[in-house]
Amino acid sequence: MADSIYLERSRLILWIPVCMMIGIIGYFQLMEEPTILMVLLPVIMFSLLLIYTFEIMSLRIMTTAFLFISLGFAIIYTKTHYVNTTLLTKKLKKIKIAGTVTESDYLPHKKLHKITLKLDSNTQDNLKKVKINYSDKNTLIPQVGDSIKGIASLFPYGDPVSAYGYDFRKNAYFKGIQASGRLYEITDLQKSETGGLQRIRTNLSTYFRKKLSGEVAEIATALTTGQRQGITTETRNAFADSGLAHILAISGLHISLVAGLFFLILRRALSLIPAITRQYNVKKFTCFATIPATLFYVALSGFGYPAIRAFYMTMFACLAIAMDKHPFNMRSLSLTAVLILLVFPESATSVSFQLSFSAVLGLIAFYEKPWMNLKNKSMHKNITGKIALYIFGICMTTIIATLATTPISLYYFKKLTLNSIFSNLLAIPLTGFIIMPASMLCVLSYFTIDVEWPYFVLEQGIKLLILCAQTVSSWRGSNISCHQPAELYLCLFGFGFLWLCLFQTRLRFLGFVFMAGSLCTLTQKKHLPDIYMADQGTVIAVSENNTFYISGKQGSFFYDQWKEEAGAKNIEPLKNKEIHLSPDITLITNPWFMGRQFFKNFRCPKILLSNGKIYKCQRYSEQVIDRDTLKKKGTHLVWLHPFKVQSVRSTLGNRPWVNSN
Repeated sequence: MADSIYLERSRLILWIPVCMMIGIIGYFQLMEEPTILMVLLPVIMFSLLLIYTFEIMSLRIMTTAFLFISLGFAIIYTKTHYVNTTLLTKKLKKIKIAGTVTESDYLPHKKLHKITLKLDSNTQDNLKKVKINYSDKNTLIPQVGDSIKGIASLFPYGDPVSAYGYDFRKNAYFKGIQASGRLYEITDLQKSETGGLQRIRTNLSTYFRKKLSGEVAEIATALTTGQRQGITTETRNAFADSGLAHILAISGLHISLVAGLFFLILRRALSLIPAITRQYNVKKFTCFATIPATLFYVALSGFGYPAIRAFYMTMFACLAIAMDKHPFNMRSLSLTAVLILLVFPESATSVSFQLSFSAVLGLIAFYEKPWMNLKNKSMHKNITGKIALYIFGICMTTIIATLATTPISLYYFKKLTLNSIFSNLLAIPLTGFIIMPASMLCVLSYFTIDVEWPYFVLEQGIKLLILCAQTVSSWRGSNISCHQPAELYLCLFGFGFLWLCLFQTRLRFLGFVFMAGSLCTLTQKKHLPDIYMADQGTVIAVSENNTFYISGKQGSFFYDQWKEEAGAKNIEPLKNKEIHLSPDITLITNPWFMGRQFFKNFRCPKILLSNGKIYKCQRYSEQVIDRDTLKKKGTHLVWLHPFKVQSVRSTLGNRPWVNSN
């Protein structure tokens, strides 16, 4: 083992971002906010220890690893207290607000504008930035850069709907958004001619919706400006079930296609001018010109984490080509991860960050050595062999990216799709050869001369893409629901996958042992709650004998999240009735529909669960979880064997973004 690690010593630097991620994720697992001494002491201690143990390789490796773990911890602590967002903790109904629009997204299927507003300094509760919905039925529609005054209701961000749910408060905290809400009317609108890049994004989205229609327009908008909110739930599900969801999110595929097309067109165009080719190195000039062009597309797409990662990789690839070096390697990916974690350390817990880097990590590990050997052997083959190699490359890219991301998707989304390879074999060439080139021409026509034919090509390409997604998603095996895996599953798979990809000697195959161990944990079903009770008492769900009984409207956010977490296949409505879960535990759903005679004869159990309020049981029951409890303490989870009650808020600890009220 020691000899193998010595041979891999040049690859150990690739583990730096991994260690930083461990420190960042460790920070988010704490129940209490650490003190500044707890943050600085490990950094100082391991820095001094590294100097002392530098001559001993094994100790130097371990000390360096702990140093970067502590640095990751310190970076996220610094970012948390630098942002220092004061989140709203109470409802503010119909108050006067005034501010400037900084972002604006339109949802056609809901007829809503989602507006991010930078508020004036005299706003109630010292609010500075909020995100509000505004109906398009109103006559005054603001754009990015406009100043508005109006009447709005503001609401605090809610807690996660379960222990594994998405934390909207934490996301809003790091974005600096203090509240969400609804804008009822605009009493004053001051138009502005300046709005910067956000105004261009909004105008370009509007332009695409005028030229195209329906889902085609929304997908075209998503591929150019990154605004995906207008895509309907049905289309999103079809793309997810067919394994094509990555096409809707601007990431490495889109950035590489834009950069590659720009590089190819510009280089060919300059090569046609003899005066330039004789005096200048066209390839190097094109490499440097590609970087700002790609940056413009990333900025236009909204600077998502996958897009930023792809831009850094593209930038390093262009610089490497200009210096006659290999464009894609693990060091570029490692440096990219470090840069993102330094600026956006909170992205370490982001699903998009983890999926993006795992896919690229697997692809580079394959293309770094095995692919190059195969490509060198086929350099002198005829056109048929080169076409076969291209098809083989698409197949291998799809297989590797799918294998790298499926275990992570399983943990976060609790479902599998087995048909993604078939859909990607059509979707990737379609996106690369038709949709993205047509999108670039459409954007170019927006800024220059308006021509119609690129929109026709783009429309037909997107229609084929939607048809592919809908067809494959209807196949058997496209949507296999699973129960929530344990945290150990993700840890073992992540460590094994990193070990397999980052090392190159036989030592790498030890990663398969950890990955196999992660699959073994899936056989042990996690003990999930038997009853879910939403805050405000709006929705209750009971899990019993592989059937999920849910009260409330289907399609609600609570409904969807709980169903996915439990991996439920059989869904039944939970009727308004009294349910005796055990001799001591009774659940009453929607008691306001029960008659007076019911409550007159009702005998209070030791433990009462209800989404209403039964006053007589406040005195006679030992424990009551009712509407008032849910309003005060938020969503509750209940286990029956053994009996345990836990509010989701109690699992979040005392952190800056947690609502302690």
